[in-house]
Amino acid sequence: MARRRRLWLTIPLYVLLIGVLVLDGWAAVFWMRVGGQLGMLVAGAAGVVILVIGVLLVTDARRQWLLGSRDRAHREFSERPAS
Repeated sequence: MARRRRLWLTIPLYVLLIGVLVLDGWAAVFWMRVGGQLGMLVAGAAGVVILVIGVLLVTDARRQWLLGSRDRAHREFSERPAS
C-alpha cells in the first residue's frame, strides 16, 4: 500500500524542481532569442524538459493530496466509537 511522503522531503523536492523549471524556462527563452538551428534545437529540448518536469510535479502533488485525504478518512473512521 502506498504511503504519503514526509513533508520534510516533499517540500524541498518541489522547491528544487520549481527552481529547475524557472532556470530551464530562462534557458529556453535565451536560446530561442539566439536563434539559428542550434538555438531552436536547444530551446525545443528545454521546452520538453519543462513539460516533463511540470507533468511530474502536478502528478506527484495530486498523488500526495489523494493519499493524504485517504489517510485522514481512514483515521476518522478508525477513531469513531463503535455503536
